[in-house]
Amino acid sequence: FNLIILFQFLKMFPKAIFALLYLANKVHIMKFLCFWGNDIFVGSNNEDSHGNNAGSVYVYEKPTTVWLQTQKLLAQSGVVDQNLGNAVSISGNRAIIGAEGDTENGVDSGAAYVFEYNAGTWGFTTKILPNDGNFNLKFGHDVSLDGDRVIISSLAIVSLVLGSYGGSAYIFDLTNGSWNQTVKLVGDDDQFYGDSVSLFGDRAVVGDTGDTVNGSNSGLVYVYDLISGNWLESFQLIPNDGFPQVQFGQSLSLSNDRLLVGSGIKATGFGGSAYIFDFNLGVWSQTDKLEAFGLTGDEHFGAAVSLSAGRSLVGAYSDINNNTGVTAGAAYIFEVTGSSWNQVAKIYSSDGEIGDLFARSIFLQDNRAVIGVPGDNDNGTDSGSAIILKRYLVVGFKPISYLPVMALLVTTLEIQPLSLEIIP
Repeated sequence: FNLIILFQFLKMFPKAIFALLYLANKVHIMKFLCFWGNDIFVGSNNEDSHGNNAGSVYVYEKPTTVWLQTQKLLAQSGVVDQNLGNAVSISGNRAIIGAEGDTENGVDSGAAYVFEYNAGTWGFTTKILPNDGNFNLKFGHDVSLDGDRVIISSLAIVSLVLGSYGGSAYIFDLTNGSWNQTVKLVGDDDQFYGDSVSLFGDRAVVGDTGDTVNGSNSGLVYVYDLISGNWLESFQLIPNDGFPQVQFGQSLSLSNDRLLVGSGIKATGFGGSAYIFDFNLGVWSQTDKLEAFGLTGDEHFGAAVSLSAGRSLVGAYSDINNNTGVTAGAAYIFEVTGSSWNQVAKIYSSDGEIGDLFARSIFLQDNRAVIGVPGDNDNGTDSGSAIILKRYLVVGFKPISYLPVMALLVTTLEIQPLSLEIIP
């Protein structure tokens, strides 16, 4: 947190009444992450405990005022390039962890591991596989859990020579203690279908970044609703200003009747964007477009998004760090007032370096957020770290939503990972 910026802020608004400040602590390791109560799950899909890039997930808890690593979750039978932790989702006392390199059904067939919290510890319960598992399916590419239901995507390599893809998404329901595949969802042309997924109750959304509706790789999002026991496609969403190559649907975050869609590739001079869609009177419509101030074209704004109530967090992992002046990455916070979304803060690391990939993955929950920095070098080249943020109300300032941009530095308090492991 930079006192100089705060001082300038005070000087600019001497009659202000309050401000929202985002402070942070730093927790090492990262690829994908998620909150659960006072726990944080941090995926590290290139970790080597069970072999090169076998992957793992670190669990941190905050029993008092300090975040401590309490567990390290590993696959039941880890293998090289398993990539456990490439995707993580938590709901209640249950976590689903993707491992798209799992070899149960052949090389890179993929799997999803289920862990549950019981008697103060996270333990492995089962491994989810699709009914049509096969080599190169990459099942577990993305996951989204809500209660006793999960959606898991695959990003299958159709041709190893051409590198073409044909994705899908699977919905599983927990019934009588067993996870059963309910449906397999596929897109119209299958190009990068399943690049991202999100689930909320009886609704699921699937991103297809390779769809060609607005030109090559312009992208599209499918909306599915559970109606009379059947999962039916109800809408196909595209932005009002679609362009080729922007990969609309690269990231998704669904909450109630609102959806945040990331499009992290530049178009017409912008460094990416994110779109708000709202479901009203039986129809999905784009209600706003989120863009950060000062983007020049290569920031990848929108490559990661997270939505919680009236607040959105958007990552831009190639953005300029305001402190060091290099492309270390940044994250932006937007809040809604009435029907308008406004940028209220820009967050970046105090020690940002080129290639940090700050905000390559993000997660927002109420007044807290966690930001992944997979390129951080503090524990060695690309060892990674994660930033924990909390929203504070400080009396005596004007709302920062009035500012054109509010850049806040996060602290660099580091918590080293411990060696406590859980091997299911």
